[in-house]
Amino acid sequence: MLPTSSGLLIAITALFILVLPSSEANARGSLRFGDDSTIHFIKELTVKGPKSEELSLGYKTTTKNFALPYYLQKDGYVLKVKGTDGFYILNDKLIRDMQDKRQLPSPLPPFTLSWVDYVFGYLLWVVIAGLLLWGLISMLWKKRTS
Repeated sequence: MLPTSSGLLIAITALFILVLPSSEANARGSLRFGDDSTIHFIKELTVKGPKSEELSLGYKTTTKNFALPYYLQKDGYVLKVKGTDGFYILNDKLIRDMQDKRQLPSPLPPFTLSWVDYVFGYLLWVVIAGLLLWGLISMLWKKRTS
């Protein structure tokens, strides 16, 4: 027997609160609103930052949220300051200059997101599609059993 629409909504809401990608706010079970940025580590670097900070090469992504993530934006390469949340944005000119000085690899290592990153980056749409599919199945089930 299929659950009712309200029971389904409660079950799906509870499920997605539990399976959201791990972060401090999600570990507390809260829903997300606004933008969340993530720096993905790519490679350690020997170059130091303007304040003699140790740096690594990373790639920045931003997830846009309205209760659940609905858009995943690839922002580009960054220099991550080790041990902090800080980073420096790399533009094309800075990349070329640093590559000319052999401070960055040439070409830059490719960065790709996994399918899991995309699923969680567009989770709101996955939930909406699941609810629509459930509604269709429920409607067809009711027609078949009546």
